[in-house]
Amino acid sequence: MTSTRSLHRAGVVLATAMLVLTSAIGAAGAQETPQLSADRYGTAARAALDAFPDGADVAVLASGEDFADALAAAPLAAAYDAPILLSARDVLPDSTRDTLAYLGVADVLVMGGPDAVSHDVTNSLHVDYQVSRVAGDDRYATAARAALDAFPGGTNVAVLASGEDFPDALAAAPLAAVYDAPILLTGRDQMPDVTRDLLAELNVADVLVMGGPDAVSHDVTNSLHVDYQVSRVAGADRYETAVTASLDWTDGANVVVLASGEDFPDALAAAPLAAFFDAPILLTGRDALPDVTRDRLAELNVADVLVMGGPEAVSNEVTNSLHVDYQVSRVAG
Repeated sequence: MTSTRSLHRAGVVLATAMLVLTSAIGAAGAQETPQLSADRYGTAARAALDAFPDGADVAVLASGEDFADALAAAPLAAAYDAPILLSARDVLPDSTRDTLAYLGVADVLVMGGPDAVSHDVTNSLHVDYQVSRVAGDDRYATAARAALDAFPGGTNVAVLASGEDFPDALAAAPLAAVYDAPILLTGRDQMPDVTRDLLAELNVADVLVMGGPDAVSHDVTNSLHVDYQVSRVAGADRYETAVTASLDWTDGANVVVLASGEDFPDALAAAPLAAFFDAPILLTGRDALPDVTRDRLAELNVADVLVMGGPEAVSNEVTNSLHVDYQVSRVAG
C-alpha cells in the first residue's frame, strides 16, 4: 500500500509538522498557531494541523464524549478531504475553535443530533461557518446518514463494526479507505433496520465485519450471508484484529499510526491522519505494547510511528521501547 506520494509525505510532512509548532504563519493566512489543550480536543486539533498543513475547506465535527459518531465519520471526512475535530456536547473547546479558523474552514459537518453536539455549539458556529448536521435518530442512523452522504452513487464494499465498543471500528477506518467503503454500525446480536436497509440501498456486494463474534455475533453475520459475501476481519483480541485489518498493506507501510486500545478519546481523530500518510492504525495498551503489534510493525518495515495522545493514553515506556527501532512522534495537544 506504500506509494511514492506517501513516502514523500512521510519524509517531508513529519518534518514540517514540527515546524508548524513554532510557525507564525497559518494555513488561512498570517495568524498565530493555535495553543492546544493537553486533552482529546487538543490531540484531534494537532492531528488536523499535521494532516492538513495547507488548510481545509471542510471539517467534520464530532462528539469527543462518545466514540460512535466520530468513527463512522471517517469515510465522510475522506470524501470531503476533511479533518475530524472534536467538541464537547455543550461547549466548543478553544483548541477546536482556533483550529477551525487557522485551517481556513468554510463548511462544518456536525456528526449527530443535539444530544451529541448541542444547538448551543452549532449556533456559535453559524456566525463564521456554513453548518450542516449529519444525523439520525441514533448512532446507527447517523452512521447510515454519513455513508449515504459519502457514497451517493452506492458502493461495492461496506465495513460493519460494533456500535457498542470502539476498538474494532477504530482499526476499520484505514481499511475502509483502502476499499473506498463506508463504515456502518451494528449491535452485537441484532442488526438495526437502518443499517440493513442502507446496505441494500447502496447496492453493496461484500461486507467486511470487524471483530469476532464477541463484537458482532454469528446471528448477525448469518443473517447477512443470504444477500452478501461476508468476511470477518478478526483476531483473538482488539490488538490482533487491528493487525488483521493491516494485512491489506501487502507491500508494507512507511508510517503507522499507533493508538490506545484501552480508551477512545485520543484515537478518535486518527483516521484522517492515517489516510494522509496511507498508514494503517495499530493498537497498544497504555503501559505495554502487545507482541502482536510489535511483530506487525517489524513485518510492515515501518520507519515512522505516530502515537496518538500523550503519556496518559500511551505511556513513555511504550514510546521509549519503540525509539530503538523507529522514528517516533507524538500527535498530542
